[in-house]
Amino acid sequence: MRYIGFSHYEADECGSLNHFLEAAPNAEPLTTDDILDPSEEMRSALDYYSHTRHVHELTEKLANNNPRVLACMHGAAWEGDGAALLHQLADRLAV
Repeated sequence: MRYIGFSHYEADECGSLNHFLEAAPNAEPLTTDDILDPSEEMRSALDYYSHTRHVHELTEKLANNNPRVLACMHGAAWEGDGAALLHQLADRLAV
């Protein structure tokens, strides 16, 4: 790989979490609370998300990795059954 580019810089999306945790070791960046409903509430007010009839196929590729932690943009890292949450997201996006 020769170049890496960012359209904009946001520390929460560029791997800086460990640096923040070094500075604030008592911080709690993970959550197990519901993140799908709040995310979908925000998304419903916007229309810049991808619309594809292949949403189930694409999310299944991610779900097959059985993630335990999902780092969601502009939110807390979520811990739990990532595959199940991705399947729920696919069902919402397919509507």
